[in-house]
Amino acid sequence: MFSGFSSHAPCPSDSFPSPTRTYHADTYASVSPSLSQLSTEGKSALITGGGAGGIGASIAASLRRSGISTLGLLGRNESRLLEIKQTIQAISPKTTVPIYIADLIDQLAVQLAVSSFAAAVPGEQIDILVANAGYLADISSVGVADLKE
Repeated sequence: MFSGFSSHAPCPSDSFPSPTRTYHADTYASVSPSLSQLSTEGKSALITGGGAGGIGASIAASLRRSGISTLGLLGRNESRLLEIKQTIQAISPKTTVPIYIADLIDQLAVQLAVSSFAAAVPGEQIDILVANAGYLADISSVGVADLKE
């Protein structure tokens, strides 16, 4: 679970203006995944970066708590994806958790994974897509950055 700022903490940095006065590191009553009006029962979700741990794993856990029926995890690390899948299914055996090994820079592999996931869910419709995967290449100006990175 993310262990950043404590609930209701002030802005972590006074060096830049921020419209956010309060940062939350955990759910609170009005956004609790256990609220019936936030239920994802009967829905499907695909999380990119779902095997890296951290944010992806926390999102998967929240979706599991909200009753998600099918939770796809896409990432590069098969063992980590399997670990997260086993954790989710041990707590919520009714949740189907297909995993897809793909690197986001491999467009064909990602297209195949998304198509496969869509075909596996009722109505072939992905209800929730969490674009969580990311990559930080060498830090450089956008004007000179390598677009393949």
